[in-house]
Amino acid sequence: MDDQLLPNPLFLPTEGQKSTWDDVITTAKNLSHQQELEQNNDEALHQLQQEMDKQTLAFCLEIIQQSVSLRAFNSILIWILALSILEQQNHPTQDLGDIIIRHRDRWLLNDTKGPVAELLENRLYAFRIAMSEVPPAQVRWDREGQVITFQDVSLSLLELSRLIREGISTAQAIFEQELCLSGPARPATEIPQFDLSNLMDNWDATQAGASFLTDSRNHAYVVPYQDWLFHRVSQDAVLFPIFWELGVDQTWRISPKMVEQYEATIQRFLEALLVPFFIGSGQQARRTEFLGIRWRNTLLHTRDLFLHDGQMLFILDYHKSRHRTNASRWPARFLLPEVGHLVTQFLILIMPFRQWLQHQVQTMHSSTSTPLCDYLWASTTKPWSDNHLTRTVIRTGEQILGKKIHIRAWRQITVGIAIKKFRTLASQFIEDSLDNEDDLIEDHNGSMAAVFHYQAAHTPHTGNQIYGGTINFRAGLTDAGLQEFRQASEIWHQLIKQPSQYSTPSLLKRRLPAVFTQSLQPANVNIEWEWDESPSKRVRSEATESTLVQRFHRCHEPRQSQQRWTMEQAQTILKRMYGPEAQYRTSNQQQALQYIIQGFSQVVAVLRTNEGKSLLYLLPCQLPGARTTVVVLPLLVLKQDMLLRCQNAGIKVTIWNQQDESRHLGSSPLILVSAEQAVHINFRTFLLRLQLANQLDRVVFDECHLTLTASSYRKGLALLPTLRDIQCQMVFLTGTLPPVMMAEFEQTMLLSQARLIRSLTTRRDLSYQVVSCPMDQDFFKFAIPWIQQERTQLDSQERAILYCQTQAITEKVATILACPFYHADSGTREEKAQTLETWRNGNPNWIVATSAFGMGIDHPRVRLVIHLGAPSSLIEFTQEVGRLGRDQQGGRSITLLPPSWSITKSSRPGHMISSDVQAMHAVLDQPNCRVAAMSSFLDGAAVACSAPDPLCDQCRFRQENPESSSTDPTTTCSPNPEENVDCDLTIGSQMRIQQIQQESQQLQQYEDSLTKIADCLWTKYNQGSG
Repeated sequence: MDDQLLPNPLFLPTEGQKSTWDDVITTAKNLSHQQELEQNNDEALHQLQQEMDKQTLAFCLEIIQQSVSLRAFNSILIWILALSILEQQNHPTQDLGDIIIRHRDRWLLNDTKGPVAELLENRLYAFRIAMSEVPPAQVRWDREGQVITFQDVSLSLLELSRLIREGISTAQAIFEQELCLSGPARPATEIPQFDLSNLMDNWDATQAGASFLTDSRNHAYVVPYQDWLFHRVSQDAVLFPIFWELGVDQTWRISPKMVEQYEATIQRFLEALLVPFFIGSGQQARRTEFLGIRWRNTLLHTRDLFLHDGQMLFILDYHKSRHRTNASRWPARFLLPEVGHLVTQFLILIMPFRQWLQHQVQTMHSSTSTPLCDYLWASTTKPWSDNHLTRTVIRTGEQILGKKIHIRAWRQITVGIAIKKFRTLASQFIEDSLDNEDDLIEDHNGSMAAVFHYQAAHTPHTGNQIYGGTINFRAGLTDAGLQEFRQASEIWHQLIKQPSQYSTPSLLKRRLPAVFTQSLQPANVNIEWEWDESPSKRVRSEATESTLVQRFHRCHEPRQSQQRWTMEQAQTILKRMYGPEAQYRTSNQQQALQYIIQGFSQVVAVLRTNEGKSLLYLLPCQLPGARTTVVVLPLLVLKQDMLLRCQNAGIKVTIWNQQDESRHLGSSPLILVSAEQAVHINFRTFLLRLQLANQLDRVVFDECHLTLTASSYRKGLALLPTLRDIQCQMVFLTGTLPPVMMAEFEQTMLLSQARLIRSLTTRRDLSYQVVSCPMDQDFFKFAIPWIQQERTQLDSQERAILYCQTQAITEKVATILACPFYHADSGTREEKAQTLETWRNGNPNWIVATSAFGMGIDHPRVRLVIHLGAPSSLIEFTQEVGRLGRDQQGGRSITLLPPSWSITKSSRPGHMISSDVQAMHAVLDQPNCRVAAMSSFLDGAAVACSAPDPLCDQCRFRQENPESSSTDPTTTCSPNPEENVDCDLTIGSQMRIQQIQQESQQLQQYEDSLTKIADCLWTKYNQGSG
């Protein structure tokens, strides 16, 4: 089976399908030959008929087993083939052809009834219902009409222009320097240029291989240059030995390695040209339609790339469900002149040389060679896949704009731009909506005004079909329609090149852009690119506007800075929340709140346990005129606890639920969301909508240190930096972020000169004790009696937590102690909540748990925390002992170590343990003050415990009194908030753009490196074989 002769080469059959089909054809020929013989052999004929059935069944099985995305009609066909195979197996004497015909008549005819027909009827009914419903808004525009947002993607018209312009520049550079091999001795000025207005194109040519390149009228312009690149390479002393190599027989032959590299360069050129071609020509086409563009005719298909009046265009085969009635449409898109010129040069100069190179390589091993693929977006043998196109479009956006824009977003954005900016065009010349299977507008052919047809004594329908036509493409596109498509493309070109002309007109004085009031540029006159990327500035005086107009502007204009409040306003809210005598717990808590309400764009607050981090978002969301505050919580238990606290404080709070999105928008001052939900596209889209509606004040990341310590096993935490695309205040709260980890945290969360408030986070109201099991004793026999003795010292109102290292040990110890246990897999969400509630109520007052019971557990009278075995890290240890004494009455921490424990330097050979694990080991093996060792890592300052605070076991043993700390334990904060106030809300999004660009470039370099390594290995393998 020849792929070039397939009716639709976009459907690529498998090797099994090709082989079984060839067997079907061979058997059919043998059967036909046997039937034509004068002396019929009934037995031989019967055997051939059975063989025919067998081969047909084998082919049907290959079709059924292929994993493809099937439309409704194909699904029915596959189903019928399956039914036929089953029936043939059950009734082997029946003729397979009769079986297939019977099922065809039963299921495939339009007037038959059956389950599939009923499904199709219901599907059609659902389409009709959907057409009568108004779908939710897909895109949002800023007030200037320059930035469009779809889901979590925002794109300005200036960025669109930049994307196309830089894509053309990249493709131009690859073409001149790498495809045409220009250099100091071979300047790019020598590359032939082609005036498209001098080239002709016969659209009616149907022979295979026909294109504008083969048009006899272009012979003088095209043929002399088709060997230009060959002569340039073969006659240049530098290029010749690169492309040719001397064989063992002392004859020069083309280098297969160089041909492979040159083909890879062609692919890079096509990838660079893809977005200017794909999006620069108009509203984005569907992938399958776009990839189906042929640059020359095939045996069964005509091409899709044409020249017309000095411009290059392509015509899409738009069909979807319409292809069943042969009613496909032919929307045309004219290329930007720069793109059309590049494609023309590529086809005239590069394609002949490419074909010659492939022929030379193929004939080294075979007497025949395969012609190049007829598709424009293709390798030498087959068209690109949908995934190839998708990856290329996304990678181009990443490298140029620093934004990940997927195909669906591009389609919504480009159609949204056309609807917004070209609304005065007739609706039939705007692309239909994404999901309409059957289009409402039946005529895309276009026509001149009806009066001219009536003046010629015929109807407009007759005139457009019969008279004066210069184009009739596949009986579906006339010259009148082509001119209107051309006009639409040229309007799109002007928007791409001069986007600032398409700002939204004034509310009081509407006017059309110049493109609608002036005649369009002639085809051979290029519109100049607009290089000024500064957005237009509007001057507006609030003094002369009414209150209603001012409110309208504040609601719809993008905020240039964060809203600010005074500390007096904050004090009023504080007293309303906690009574007239309420005060801030520490000066650092007050300082952090001041940074937040003063409008700083990035605030990091490292406050010790029980210092009141939650006040930093519970209070601001209640200030006068406050909008929505979003709090990202890493744990379910934190969400439940915060919901209860907000309800007790009378704060309206909402837990994020995608189904309640419309109710959230602007209606809730505080929204709680988990880390995994926060990074989902639905929530990011919701945040962008809040931002565009000026209803978002800030996003708060609680326990933000987890982005470093837990991102390896919780992917949602690793993706939290994607929220930095949102242009609002970002607040980061934690109780454990050591100074040595601050630089890594800033890099991870894309922070730049953030305001930092840091308290000494080591708890000094707790007593710390480490007990080692003697070497001659069993650890459990030593530890269990110790734990049971400690239980007797607690009263009924006090609580205790026993932390174990694994789930298995947790359950084992809980069984021995007859108390509940808690770990990540200890039950459903409801069962875990019930376990927590049982422990809170003191039935019993002990619980055995893993580290999953750390952050977020808030009971005021936890007096004892025991660790059975060494804690995994000092950060987790600090969080777990932070459950102690939340009523300001302190508590005890006891760590029981097994006899086998010792300090280790690496987790496994060649891998050093992390700094927080090393710090934990230093605390456990500390001969001096344990509190000093903890504060050295957590706070960057070694401050030992001292009276009147409880002493650690080492200090009690040595009876030492180290120098005590003075006043409030704080470190130096950032400058006074009144000085150098930084309220730029775009810092995060700018750093996010740079991050995406760097990641995309690194990935590209990595792929290039892998290719080079593979080439080297292949070369060495060939040398060894030779």
